Amino acid sequence: LLPLLTRIGALASISIGYLAARIRLCGSSTVPVPSFLDNPLLSAALLPRITTAIYIQLYYVWLTVWPFRLSCDYSFDAIPVIERASDVRVPLVCCFVLAVAALFCFCVHAALYRVRREFVMAAVWYSLPLVPASHIMRIGTVLAERLLFLPSVGACFALVLLFERVVGWAAAGGQGRKMLAAAITVAVVCVWATAARDAAGAW
Repeated sequence: LLPLLTRIGALASISIGYLAARIRLCGSSTVPVPSFLDNPLLSAALLPRITTAIYIQLYYVWLTVWPFRLSCDYSFDAIPVIERASDVRVPLVCCFVLAVAALFCFCVHAALYRVRREFVMAAVWYSLPLVPASHIMRIGTVLAERLLFLPSVGACFALVLLFERVVGWAAAGGQGRKMLAAAITVAVVCVWATAARDAAGAW
């Protein structure tokens, strides 16, 4: 448990240090205040700001899994602020909060009982770098795909772990199971390769 906590603590220390430096810089009068057009959440009420910020984290996860319909600019009303309880995104936010809570409980259990700790590291690698972009501080954008560069390390780590499980599942079965695993792998690679080609063409 100690080596795992040491690694998590190192990642957390780096993230907290970056967070503290960011807060100090953004609190300085020499740093320009982001405009309403860049980040409408700055002028939103507390509950709409929190709800929309959580939805944005869900949107980051969705972009990681399904990197299509990318955009270089999410300013102003690209992602509208959630201002009403009747907003169709509110149930998604609630489900996402429950999923994150379940993931947190899984990570605590894995860390305490020394099982599947590699998944804990993947979750930490993905989630901690997103903390500065979670709108708990003043930032100059609602959402930016470039902020997923470091969290994508954790996503790739989780993908490798999942692929390892698929390979083990296929190896324990017959020829049909192996062909199914190969087909799934090829399909995933082709889908993400298409997304990478489209994004490279845009840039």
